[in-house]
Amino acid sequence: MATPPYLPESFDLSSQELLVRHFGDKLIALTRTEGQQFCANAVCIGRTIVMNQTTPRLTALLESLDFSVQETLLSEFMKSGGSAKCLTLNLSMCGSG
Repeated sequence: MATPPYLPESFDLSSQELLVRHFGDKLIALTRTEGQQFCANAVCIGRTIVMNQTTPRLTALLESLDFSVQETLLSEFMKSGGSAKCLTLNLSMCGSG
């Protein structure tokens, strides 16, 4: 099952409850600082997570779940409202012709 990060304050109460019902204890609640650092806008490749700067708390949490965290400075991209995930192209979603 997925281990999605989310910023609880970005969702109304009913949406938060829906997320908890669907993902249960796999859901990772981000702090406001982690949200402002776009930590949910990450790319997961196998057990490696590529993201902008994170926090020691989130790094430790992800590592305790057997993920390897690779931070990369994406501040210039964040100025336009994006981060690691926004810089990817999912080729499996592209048409064949």
